[in-house]
Amino acid sequence: MTDSRVREALHKLADAGTIAATTVCPVCDGGSRKRRTFSVNFDGALALYCCHRASCNVRGALALVSGGRSPVRTRDAFVPRALMSSYRLPHGLDAWGVDLARRGVRGLSDWSMRHGFRVLDRDPSTAVWVVRDVVGLDSGHVTRTRDKRVETWKTTPGPFYGCYSMRELATRPVWIVEDPLSAALLERPAIALYGTNLSREMVAEWRGAGLRNFIVALDADAYTGAGRKACERLRAAGCNAAHAYLGRGDIKDMTPERRAEVVEYAERAFDL
Repeated sequence: MTDSRVREALHKLADAGTIAATTVCPVCDGGSRKRRTFSVNFDGALALYCCHRASCNVRGALALVSGGRSPVRTRDAFVPRALMSSYRLPHGLDAWGVDLARRGVRGLSDWSMRHGFRVLDRDPSTAVWVVRDVVGLDSGHVTRTRDKRVETWKTTPGPFYGCYSMRELATRPVWIVEDPLSAALLERPAIALYGTNLSREMVAEWRGAGLRNFIVALDADAYTGAGRKACERLRAAGCNAAHAYLGRGDIKDMTPERRAEVVEYAERAFDL
């Protein structure tokens, strides 16, 4: 029997005309970090749901309409969201500048230019990441406050992800991580998913651009769920993929020395 909390969440999504969504699990609440691990897809009147958190694994299907005609759901037309606030390069006295220095970034202006990192002009505590797709075109922005509030500002339709350090692609595999800061700090070809969901549309774009070798380095608590699923999806598309289990902590929270060790170990061990 479907948990009453899941049933209530599914009905709310259905009433809003949702086709697919990823949100906080109504059962495990996404853990201490309140991750969006609960995926829902509606197939007519049938709701298919699954929590990808290893310690939860709530999953199943629920018929929301008994008999009669299923509700019709259509995807909204793409409406660009323009970032209206002005932004600038950070400097060493900004909160983010101090934070990046602690994480091992040297030459802040050059690093920011290369990775599309900015801060809001009127609120330097809010970071702005310029999002570029696999062919180097800008597809929007992502803002993140110091208290971890994230907003997405899309300017193109289609899959939304960010590519970093792709000029080194000829000699290195591409790392797949969750957030732009981890991707930028790697100083390796990297893709930030802005979450843990790697879609078929993303993989199709990457294969179309000639990408084949990947190291999947999602957070440790996504290891048995999203990380494995990402590897399986890449391999099914004809890619070489390996999962880099990094232990506790995100890449962005590692010391520069630990981050270098992880990169060296993964690229040697997987021989991609």
